[in-house]
Amino acid sequence: MLTTMCPLGLLPAAVSLLVWTALSLCNLLTTFILSNTRYFVPSHHGRYLVDPQELLPSHIHYASSVMKQCAFLGGLPGDFSTAILLDTGCTQHIFRDKSLFKKLRIFTPDEVNRGGGISGIGTTILRPVGEGEIELKLYIQGQRHVLTLTRALYCPDLQCNLVSGSQLVNGGCKISLSRKGCQVLGPDGCIAAETFREAGLFLLHTWEDQLLGMVAYSTSSNPARRRWHERLGHIGPENLQKLAAISPGLDLDHIPDLDSCTCTSCIRGRMRDVSHREPLYDKKTTKPYETIFSDIKGPISQAYDGSRYFVTFLDAVTKESEVYFMKYKSEVPTCFRQYKAHKERRGHKILRLHSDGGGEYGSHAFQLDLANDGIEFTFSMPYSQQQNGAAERLNQTLYDRAFPSMLWCHHALPLSFWPESIRHNNWLRNRLPVKSLETDSYEARTPYMVATGRPNSGPEYSRVFGCDVWYRPGSQKKFKTFQDEKGIPGHFLGFDSKHIIRIRDKQSGKLVRAAVVHFQESQSTALADTDGYRT
Repeated sequence: MLTTMCPLGLLPAAVSLLVWTALSLCNLLTTFILSNTRYFVPSHHGRYLVDPQELLPSHIHYASSVMKQCAFLGGLPGDFSTAILLDTGCTQHIFRDKSLFKKLRIFTPDEVNRGGGISGIGTTILRPVGEGEIELKLYIQGQRHVLTLTRALYCPDLQCNLVSGSQLVNGGCKISLSRKGCQVLGPDGCIAAETFREAGLFLLHTWEDQLLGMVAYSTSSNPARRRWHERLGHIGPENLQKLAAISPGLDLDHIPDLDSCTCTSCIRGRMRDVSHREPLYDKKTTKPYETIFSDIKGPISQAYDGSRYFVTFLDAVTKESEVYFMKYKSEVPTCFRQYKAHKERRGHKILRLHSDGGGEYGSHAFQLDLANDGIEFTFSMPYSQQQNGAAERLNQTLYDRAFPSMLWCHHALPLSFWPESIRHNNWLRNRLPVKSLETDSYEARTPYMVATGRPNSGPEYSRVFGCDVWYRPGSQKKFKTFQDEKGIPGHFLGFDSKHIIRIRDKQSGKLVRAAVVHFQESQSTALADTDGYRT
């Protein structure tokens, strides 16, 4: 280009001009850098902070990369005062924590201001103000050790504390580096210090383990990682990575609700309840009767036996339920002990009891019994029925089915016999199909089938609740006169077993059991009659 634009005789002059310009710019740039940079030199020179132009090139010790990083961190928000780093590029120990010094000599103003300090990244200036002796309480292989460092500089402007690898080596120590950290061996061959490696830095294990703040900061460039770090009890970054590798649902780079609305007015005015989507048990690993749901219904009008409440226990796996009737809520522990003995006698083991958190479940004696039996007790939050939805739904289902049964026979059967209707409908429920128990081929199954492993049995001999029956007392009963009736009228109340029927005697009004029964379902009270309740 120059040969086409300039005469041939002017070419040497043009080349000389370009070379002179380049050299001038380099000189100016070097002068500018040196005029704004300070370096750290060994203490045997008798000076700590010097201007680089006062030294020969062979004596200049450039600031290490770790020191520059710490100088940069000095201009950032955050507390890194407890971090102690091993720096192999630093020529002398530098500490910003004054409390770590066992002995400290403060420099005179002339010593502090001489040379203008050490420049880091940007405009940050490091100014040592003293020198002394440090005692570090370190954690080495589970034991507490003390490491003494001499000729350590005190620099309050530094954001963390630096241990000079060069000064340790000069003192006869050996440093062994690895990908996970390093070990410092003393002159006697014993371990003097251990560090772990994180974000390119080597951090010392201290006895108080207060380096976690610095380690957490090194992993907090991603807001999601910082939030996981805080959620998981300020776990270290190495363990955080290991946890993510074995936890499929833990994404260190994304948190769904990280940027959700935090407006107080929106939360106070629009906060909604959510459905309980996660099951309280593992369907694949939980065995029958390991997890039990329980709930209480009542108070209801007093029954013939004095009951006003009923409590249900529902198995999470088989969906089989049992019901107990109580006069007072305080009888719940007694009912659970009966249920537990009944199931464990058959080889099952209850490991967990879940309820709605009512006071009847929270008594000290009951909780102590559960703890002694190794049973975990969990409960749902107040006014959160969905967290105990299985038991809540069961009680409502039994109540909704029992009430029409009582209405159907209300002229003949007093309403005080509502516990019998609840018991009979629970017996029926255990023998009716449950959708959650269907097989992969959509084959219907009942709780009775899953719990016993046998074909379903019961519905084929069921009868209408409250219908008229005639029963004969036991075969050993002796009739005194010729006029004694052999068949006695009553009302059907349910089954204790296939051949033992629960009956309300019409004459005495008492509950009796019989094996020889004749049913008259067509002669029950008409459904059209809607008044005239008997109590």
